[in-house]
Amino acid sequence: MASEENRRRKEDAHVKYLKGSICDKDKGKPFVFVSYKSEDWNVALHKIVYSLVKDYGLNVYFDGCFDTHNSMWLEQFKENMESGCCKGVLAFLDDEYATSYTTLLELMYSQTYNSSDENTGIEGGLPVVLIMLKGLTEVSGEGAGEDTGLGGRFYPDGTKNINAGAEKKLFDETFDELVERKILFNAKYRYKKERLSKVKCSKITEELIAYLKVHGHAYQQGDSLHDIVQVIKEACGEDVFGQKEGVGQTNSPMVGKERDSANGDSSVVGQESSPKGQGGKKKRRKAFGTSWLLPRSEPPSGPLMAY
Repeated sequence: MASEENRRRKEDAHVKYLKGSICDKDKGKPFVFVSYKSEDWNVALHKIVYSLVKDYGLNVYFDGCFDTHNSMWLEQFKENMESGCCKGVLAFLDDEYATSYTTLLELMYSQTYNSSDENTGIEGGLPVVLIMLKGLTEVSGEGAGEDTGLGGRFYPDGTKNINAGAEKKLFDETFDELVERKILFNAKYRYKKERLSKVKCSKITEELIAYLKVHGHAYQQGDSLHDIVQVIKEACGEDVFGQKEGVGQTNSPMVGKERDSANGDSSVVGQESSPKGQGGKKKRRKAFGTSWLLPRSEPPSGPLMAY
């Protein structure tokens, strides 16, 4: 992420609110792990997650350290995902997400025994609620062979990556587990522990999502988040929603049109708050997919459109 864009994220009022609301393993409350590409913060954090937290009371964890390179992210994401408090993953998918080794690692690790059976009691892997920001496209041309940076000693800006070896080791160990458990199959012929290109990263992401049996459900920007809330409740349990003022009311101050102070535009991010549902915790292995289609974006294709 460019330094100016990172500054905007740090100073954004909605993101500041979210940072003050982060629910990590030390708080002992059930939460959902938010996995997103930094470049997508304005939609993922500023609009959608902000409304889910403020209007609906969703407990979330995400990396709130917005230094250009957070040296602690590897251990932090593992510890929180393994904590037993993490009940699922909310992933914001697009081409940028699919071609990043860091987001792929988060998604893969959510399906390991460490993140599910061993520590959480959730059978076979954490539930994944997928929000499609844009449909995935074929990675081709000159950019297809571009290196994702996995295992690289230096970031593109020249900063040394002190976690390069640890990231590569965890990625390879996680990959091996998913191959051994037949969660990944074709991927083993694509990635042989050497340099991870963007096209290989994208193909592994697509195969993992296909395994999770994602069912796409299309939303246009401006639709209510009510259905997304219901999917999260069904996948992760109702306990991930804390009690918030205004929850269950249709006259919440964030309902309807919201002025985007960071960008000067108006967008509808929610029209009603979620009523209290029934039921409790469920053991799930299947991923629940929700497509959030932005204006002028193409709908998801291939395995992501398993209606």
